Amino acid sequence: MRAQPFHDGHLRLIETMKNNCDDCIVIIGSIQESNTSRNPLDFETRKLLINNIIPDQKVVGLKDLGNPPKWADYVLDFLKPLSPDVYFAGSQQDADWFKNKVENVVSINRDDTKHCTVSASELRDMLKNKNPEWKNFVHHKNHKIIEEKLYGKSLESPNPRA
Repeated sequence: MRAQPFHDGHLRLIETMKNNCDDCIVIIGSIQESNTSRNPLDFETRKLLINNIIPDQKVVGLKDLGNPPKWADYVLDFLKPLSPDVYFAGSQQDADWFKNKVENVVSINRDDTKHCTVSASELRDMLKNKNPEWKNFVHHKNHKIIEEKLYGKSLESPNPRA
């Protein structure tokens, strides 16, 4: 996951992992990217957003290869010492990269409208336009962190999830 930004769909994916596995590692991709419209937050901020909600979660980062078909081999090479037996993906496309490479691949649609009614792209648009509706899709503990990172200060607006 890129977690740009970390939203309720990502949280659901991690909670599913933790409910099914003894040892879970979250890998954040594209760590070399920040301060762009597609990747506004740096790696340390994205890691903070996850650990702010799930303090004991191990989070590591990987640079993007710019070559999606090779992503699975790159990730698995990184994880080789751990010999993962299951990979949780936040989209079917992501899951497809790991088919036939990991014993079990579980696809959890992080944008499933039953659980999360916004994609990260839509969420970034809301943030860019300072639309306060973004707060409906991000854990309230992370509102101030995101506002300070993106706007330099916390915005004075009602908190829809309080």
